[in-house]
Amino acid sequence: MSTFLRVWRAGAWTRVVALAAICLLSGPTVAARGFDIIPRAGLTMASMSKIDGGYGYSKLAPGASVGVAFEFPSTSYLSFEPGIAFSMQGGRAEGGSDFRMNYLEVPINAKIYLYKGLHLLVGPQVSFKLYEGSDGEKHVENLCRTVDLGVDAGIGYQFEKGFNVTLSYYNGVINALEDVYAISEDQVDEMKKLSSYNRYLRVSIGWRF
Repeated sequence: MSTFLRVWRAGAWTRVVALAAICLLSGPTVAARGFDIIPRAGLTMASMSKIDGGYGYSKLAPGASVGVAFEFPSTSYLSFEPGIAFSMQGGRAEGGSDFRMNYLEVPINAKIYLYKGLHLLVGPQVSFKLYEGSDGEKHVENLCRTVDLGVDAGIGYQFEKGFNVTLSYYNGVINALEDVYAISEDQVDEMKKLSSYNRYLRVSIGWRF
């Protein structure tokens, strides 16, 4: 476990290599186990919903995502697809400053084939925060929860050779902020809890083994 943590903390590119190695080493057992392995990598455009009062990190901030999904066929048109991924989220303020959060995501999607390789993805997703910071500096005191919960939905196409492309959207359903308060506009002697929700658009490519 300690070796895994050192590799994970080494940086995003190290994580990419580590996940790719896991996928390749697992490849020979796919047929025997009855499921497919789908490593994916892509780009995200993330933001957070505006905090009460109209401010916050509601502008889009670019990021990267890499992970692997496991497709378990149920019928000719329906599959079960859990996965795990590293994703860069957060947002950008009106003034241009960035707020960055990196997550380890665990989506649990239903995969519905509409016509040939064209399919829909939808399901819940739980995310575990790995990093939080502003403008490249890590926060000493966290502003956001360590766990986020939301809904993931998308559309994709699976080509016969193995290549696939996916466009998906994630929207958090719980407040991403952790006990962040501001003075109430109505009652100056009262504190009001603030709320903001994670959201992002992701374009990814992958290969099904």
